[in-house]
Amino acid sequence: MKAKSKSNQNLKKVNISNKLVWAYVKNLKPFQGSNLFAEFNCYGTYIVYSYGYHFPILACIDNKWFSHLTKRSCSTSKHLNLICFGLTNIIKIENISKFKKFLSNGGKI
Repeated sequence: MKAKSKSNQNLKKVNISNKLVWAYVKNLKPFQGSNLFAEFNCYGTYIVYSYGYHFPILACIDNKWFSHLTKRSCSTSKHLNLICFGLTNIIKIENISKFKKFLSNGGKI
């Protein structure tokens, strides 16, 4: 995947249908869907959340995709299926706690 422009970090969230989120995720663009949104954190990490900041489900750091193996609700699993369309080699982190710590450390374990 080609490196994305830092200018995406300055874009405002766009309200979109959840059916379109995969294109926004693939291009690292902020969006607001139905109980699903994405934005950049203070480290410049692109993070997709399901049902709020308490549940990040996918992140892109240095053009690598990360997720976690924590059990999800049916609706969050559906969100993940929508956003991962066309993404490959997603690195799985053991659980949500370690994933959140990983993200809060700027992608360092």
